[in-house]
Amino acid sequence: GTARICYSVATISGTGYSIGGLIGWNDGGIVDQCFSTGQVEGRSFVGGLVGRNYGYGSSIGWHERSRIEFCYAQGNIIGSDKVGGLVGYNQRGTLFGCYSTGQATGDKSVGGLVGEQGYGPIRLCFWDTETSGLSISTGGNGKTTEQLMMADTFVGWGDGVWRIEQGRDYPRLAWEQNPGQLIGEIETRYERGAGTVDDPYQIWTAGQLMELAYHPDDYNKNFALMADLDMAAIDPNKIVPIGMEFVPFSGIFEGNGHIVSNFIYESEDEDYVGLFGYVGHMFSKWTEHEGVIQDLHLVNIRIHGKNQVGGIAGRCSGTVNACSVTGDIQGKEIIGGLVGKNFGIIRQCWTATSVTGEQHTGGLAGYHGNIDEYRPGLIDSCYVIGDVRGVINTGGLAGFNYNGWIQSCYSHAQVAGDNTVGGLVGLNETFGGIVRSYSKGSVTGNSNIGGLVGIGETRCTFMSFWDIDTSGVLSSAGGNGKTT
Repeated sequence: GTARICYSVATISGTGYSIGGLIGWNDGGIVDQCFSTGQVEGRSFVGGLVGRNYGYGSSIGWHERSRIEFCYAQGNIIGSDKVGGLVGYNQRGTLFGCYSTGQATGDKSVGGLVGEQGYGPIRLCFWDTETSGLSISTGGNGKTTEQLMMADTFVGWGDGVWRIEQGRDYPRLAWEQNPGQLIGEIETRYERGAGTVDDPYQIWTAGQLMELAYHPDDYNKNFALMADLDMAAIDPNKIVPIGMEFVPFSGIFEGNGHIVSNFIYESEDEDYVGLFGYVGHMFSKWTEHEGVIQDLHLVNIRIHGKNQVGGIAGRCSGTVNACSVTGDIQGKEIIGGLVGKNFGIIRQCWTATSVTGEQHTGGLAGYHGNIDEYRPGLIDSCYVIGDVRGVINTGGLAGFNYNGWIQSCYSHAQVAGDNTVGGLVGLNETFGGIVRSYSKGSVTGNSNIGGLVGIGETRCTFMSFWDIDTSGVLSSAGGNGKTT
């Protein structure tokens, strides 16, 4: 269902679960341009606007997922577990363009905006660190009261949806007809072009690149980068990935050989993190024409996330072609220098990064696999230099290769892990193929260490080698060891 242009000023009190100022449990619905100002009290899953935002059960598309957009909550929230200023618990739901100001109190999992975050994107959302008394939230960005009363904070919040009386009040929804100016777009939305393959939108500035990030309705269009961009010119708090879990980028982004430098995004509780968060179609089999990033080069970037984190993309089921990344990439699970989780095609790419993760960590891809039994993911003609550090399943090129195909690649990366560590691939499972590839970087760990592959089917590795001298390893689960 849909709740649009609704509000609540009531005091809500309950003794159970899923208590919200407007909605207790949002399961697959859309909450749009709504607000709540009353106090909310409950036990668990308690939020100023929505107690539990749950989108796991939907299998159709992002429009059917639990979406909260352009909403706010200002009441105080009292609970025990999973207590948030806007949402108590967000699991596979989407939050976009929202804020909260109320004081949230509880025993555990308490956040200024969200009490506890499962999967699901949170974009351009804020909470007041002063009125809430909280400096933490599992999602969103904390701002001072003064910052939340300035129009410049809310870049990307649409044209004409919000109104603000600068320096005197928080943003109010335009339909409330409060005094103040309308919040509009600060910079022109791209330049020229029709968004087609033959006539793409043109991006000339760092601000225009972020305009793309702020407009999910354009994620299926085509773009051409026309100049080198320095993202240091953009406030880091206004930088967000392009493409989300339920709204992936499925157009074509032609980099034209240009450089995007100093892209910084640090959100340690967020999944699908990169310059592009999610590339490719979610619900159909990948094609080389749905979600394409090509001839784009990222320099001196710093990207920190939780799961599925990469320089170009957190997750890809499309194509990344002729791209490169230098910088620092960190996260927990499925962390790659270029792509966190790859089901698509990666061709003629290279990375010179420092990659750090816990499980499935690779210099190019953390996880490389097949989206179905007939079309394995492909990594072709790529190389890696730099450092890769993980715990379980760590590889110079890929941490975990599950039925994917790797050909004509090499790694010079220094690889260090604990269990299942390989110069090229940490874990090469089932029928993951490695062909005409090699590794030469040092490989260190405590168990299941391989010069080329840590653990894998030796029969799936063909015409591939590792350097015994430079790796410091005499054995491998696949490949042939050679001296320098």
